[in-house]
Amino acid sequence: MALLHPEPSGRRPDGGNFLRELAEHTAALDAWSLLDDPLRWLHAYIVHEVEDDPTPLPRLERRREWRRAALTDPAARSYLQSRGLDRATVRRFGLYFNARRNAIGFPVREGGRLVNVRWRYLAPAANSPKILGLRGRGSHLYPDVPPGRAILLACEGEFDALLLRQHGFPAVTSTAGTSWSPDWNRHVRGRQDSNLRPAD
Repeated sequence: MALLHPEPSGRRPDGGNFLRELAEHTAALDAWSLLDDPLRWLHAYIVHEVEDDPTPLPRLERRREWRRAALTDPAARSYLQSRGLDRATVRRFGLYFNARRNAIGFPVREGGRLVNVRWRYLAPAANSPKILGLRGRGSHLYPDVPPGRAILLACEGEFDALLLRQHGFPAVTSTAGTSWSPDWNRHVRGRQDSNLRPAD
C-alpha cells in the first residue's frame, strides 16, 4: 500500500478527491464511509503502512549497553524516578537509555521477540514529537500482553502502562497513540477490558 503525498506544489488535494483516494487505499467501502469512523480508517492507512526498507533493529551489544545505562546513568535514573518507575521495573522491562539521543527506549516485544524500539526524548525540540518508533516497524501493544489474566487494562502511554504493571495491574498501551487495531481484539476476547485515560 503506497503512501499518499501532497501535490508537488504543496497545495492540499481537493477534499473529495482525497477521500476517494484514501478509500482506495483502505478497506473502506466508499469515501463517505470514512466519515463514520475516521480514526479507524486513518489508523489502517497510516499506522499499518509498511515501509519497503524498515529501520533495522539495534544489535544485541548496543541493547545491552543501553540497558546498563538506564540503570546507571544519573540523567536516566532521575527521569525514570520522576515518572514513578523503580529500578526493578526498569530492569524487568529492559528499558534503554541512549545518551546520544537523550532518550529513554521502550523495547517493544511480541511473543518475547523484539519488534520495535520506541524512543521517548527527555528534552524534545520545539514542535518535535516526544516519542518516535523505528520506521516501518508497525504498531503493537506494549508491554507484551500478559497471559492468563481475566482482565486487561488499556491506557494511554508507555509510562502509564509500566506504572500500572509495577503495581500489579495487567495494563497495556498502543504504540500508535490512541488508535486500536482490530488485530488486537483477539487479546481481549474472553477478558474483561477497560480503558483508562489520564485526568488531564
